[in-house]
Amino acid sequence: MEVFLSWSGIETHQLALLLRKWLPQVINELAPWVSSEDIQKGELWDRVLTEKLGGNQGIICVSRRNMHSAWLNFEAGALAKSVGQSAVRPLLLDITATELQGPLSRFQLTRADDRDEMRRLLHSLNRSCARPIRDDLLAETFGNAWPTYLDGVRQIVDVGAAGPEVEPRGVDDIVGEVLELVRDIHRSTVAGVGSVKPADDRLPRIDFGGQSRDG
Repeated sequence: MEVFLSWSGIETHQLALLLRKWLPQVINELAPWVSSEDIQKGELWDRVLTEKLGGNQGIICVSRRNMHSAWLNFEAGALAKSVGQSAVRPLLLDITATELQGPLSRFQLTRADDRDEMRRLLHSLNRSCARPIRDDLLAETFGNAWPTYLDGVRQIVDVGAAGPEVEPRGVDDIVGEVLELVRDIHRSTVAGVGSVKPADDRLPRIDFGGQSRDG
């Protein structure tokens, strides 16, 4: 089962990459998808992204710095519209549920460093699989893989804590960018072939080949 991992910024990109490696170690049937790794050279990123948002389970990697990200909220909204709210699972890196602001706060939240909450998240994903593994086997694989995952999360948080604070963006700015992103994807989908460059020349900011993706 494919799991769409949404990220925005360096910290949550690292979390998404950690999950991409870790989730199949716990549940073999899971196939995590990360834009920076899984959009192949030569593919139209906007077309692939639209397809992946059309029917997958999703984990939204959220940090204190990216909770206002237009990309993050756009992808969460697209996933919710396609397959229902139960498929959108915000994963909080360095922020608590009470601190989270915006549309993502409406979903059932999971703390990335909380063992019990992560165990329940994995149970939820397992139940969505076509061939879920037994609960006792899931408990065993989760327990074996947890220490490595937790160590990775703590390293990401420690590195991020040393970085500069990012001032929250205004609502009008966020909404405006989301509308532009939707129009860009729509135009490229209608065209059928060829990629459409955003009118305000923001394409370099949406770089899925590195860590420059930013909301």
